[in-house]
Amino acid sequence: KILGSNMATENSDIPMLGTASPQERKRYIRVRIFAACSLIFILVLVIVLTNLTSSSDSSSDDSTDWQSLILSTTSAEGARNNSKYMTSIPHILGTENNTIMGRYFEQQLQSMGIINTTIQTHTVNVSRYNNAEAYMFDSDDQSIALNLSEAAIPGDPTSYTSLRHQAFLGWATNGDITGNLLYVNYAHRSDFQALQSLGINLTGAIGIARYGGGMFRGVKADQA
Repeated sequence: KILGSNMATENSDIPMLGTASPQERKRYIRVRIFAACSLIFILVLVIVLTNLTSSSDSSSDDSTDWQSLILSTTSAEGARNNSKYMTSIPHILGTENNTIMGRYFEQQLQSMGIINTTIQTHTVNVSRYNNAEAYMFDSDDQSIALNLSEAAIPGDPTSYTSLRHQAFLGWATNGDITGNLLYVNYAHRSDFQALQSLGINLTGAIGIARYGGGMFRGVKADQA
């Protein structure tokens, strides 16, 4: 009935999502969503701009057939292959795999004719997984250790990664929490309102939310 957990990050001096204002959390989540969507879109944009630059040198005709231009320089198969590869390797910021992924992205740009590309390095503060434990307590106050590892999926090699044993929320504050477990469905605002209408006290509870429901997972925490 009661869950206790402990999570720590490598660098506790960085701004944490759990201690930020609601406005800062919303801004951070929007940035994350925008960055994820831009990762593949930027490939299309670079191709289009490259073709436009080449076309402007040879023709002054402004009647560009945008649909034909995009379809001729991109393909569903190419986008699928890039997405499959870039999601097949865990590439946390600051790791060697992240460097490998950056070089792959540079190679893709160069294959499109963007020869003048460079990779720059920057020093930043990044949260890291350190330790996480969770326990459930029965009516006799006896603790039961919970398994926080995500099971590997047979036939899916990308699920066999050491990261599936690292249960933590990036940018969350460090510390221990204890509270009553509360199922909150998809964590929509309407879900919380429904619980409150039933007279259920949400204060201090540990919410368990479902994935999906038309909401990004970061928004679920923000709604709570």
